[in-house]
Parts: sequence; C-alpha cells; structure tokens
Amino acid sequence: THTHTMSAFLLHAIRGARRFLRTVAREESRQFTSTVMMVRPTRFAHNEQTAVDNYYQVQGHQFGEAASVQAQALAQFDNFVQTLQAHGVQVVVVEDTLEPPKPDSIFPNNWISTHSPGTICLFPMRAENRRAERRTDIVNLLRRRYEVSKVQDYSWYETRSEREGGPIFLEGTGSMVLDRAARYCFAALSARTEEHLVRLFCADHGLTPVCFHAFQPRPQDQHQTETSAAAAAA
Repeated sequence: THTHTMSAFLLHAIRGARRFLRTVAREESRQFTSTVMMVRPTRFAHNEQTAVDNYYQVQGHQFGEAASVQAQALAQFDNFVQTLQAHGVQVVVVEDTLEPPKPDSIFPNNWISTHSPGTICLFPMRAENRRAERRTDIVNLLRRRYEVSKVQDYSWYETRSEREGGPIFLEGTGSMVLDRAARYCFAALSARTEEHLVRLFCADHGLTPVCFHAFQPRPQDQHQTETSAAAAAA
C-alpha cells in the first residue's frame, strides 16, 4: 500500500511538473521571438534632430569621420546578425536606402512592431527625418513572407491638425516595453510617448498600461522606456 501511495504521488508530481514546464514554454514563446527584422544602415550618423532631447547621444566626431562611423556601424551590425544566427535566431536583414539620408534607420523598432496573430503596427515619430524610415516595401516584404492579417497605422497622429488636437507621438517599443506574457505595457511618458496613444495601443492589443514619469540630468531630455527597462520570462 505504501508503494502504491508513493507511486501515485510520484505520478501526480511528474504530471504537475510537465504541466508547469508546458506553461513556462508557452509563456516564453509569448515573451520571446525566434525571428527578428534588422535594417542594415547605409548612412548611420549623428542625428541632429533627435540629439536635442536625447541624453545618450553624443557628437559623431568623437568616433571619427562620417565614413569611419558608418564602417564601424556596419561591422557591429554584421557581427550582431552572425551572433544571433549562431544562437538559432532567424534574422530578416533589410538594406537601408541611400536616399533620403536616414541616420537612425538601424533602429526600426521605433516605427514598426509585430504582434500575434499577424498584426503589424506603424507608429508616429517626433523627428521629421526619422519618418522616412517607414517604408511600404518593408511592410510588403513582411506580408509576402509571413501571415499578416492587419496593418494598424497610428502614424497619422504625427501630422494631426491643431484643430484635432495637434501632433502626438508614440515611438514603438522605444516608447513602450511590452510584457507579452503577463499582458502589461510599461511606458515612460514624454514628448515622444503620449499617454493617450499608449492607452489606445493597449486597448487595441489587450494590454494593461503602466504609465510613469522618468527624469534625466538635463530637463529637456525625453526618456525612452527601452533604455531603463526590459521584460523577461522568470
């Protein structure tokens, strides 16, 4: 009887452990991705339009001439792609276009994000020279390769008329850190991250917004949530 009791206990424990591991696997699959899209820069440089309110940007001349800075960016980009691929991550590499100049094209997460079960979101950008990064051909590439059921375009808010309330911005997963497993969205509010748009995005995607204020040494700086927070699976 004691043996039967122990056997039943072990069987119950094993089943419980399997259920737990399946749950963890599901949560991790929701939190992490096996595929990323990266934009290979052609004219990476110091962006004067974003530097006025970005504490982490420094003048490019500290790293050499423009050609040298671009070469360094390409070398680091290519190395990062190889590192991701070596660890089993599929990488969709998109080449940047030479014109118009897009010094921040290497950061596409500010203008585009993807969501299960097949939604692409496009976001409004504060810096005018970053708006050219939003490329229809990239969206069409993703449509061809993957099952895209919807393109949700919030970008029109960047040119909203004064009569409608004026332009407001939400710079993708630079503005927001998403806990896709627990369904939370963390956002440090700033001129680049408008609370109304955070709440609208969360309502559209079934997320609970957690909005807060963060501060930089310089009062004019706009804090990007991604620089201080990340979501992970326990």
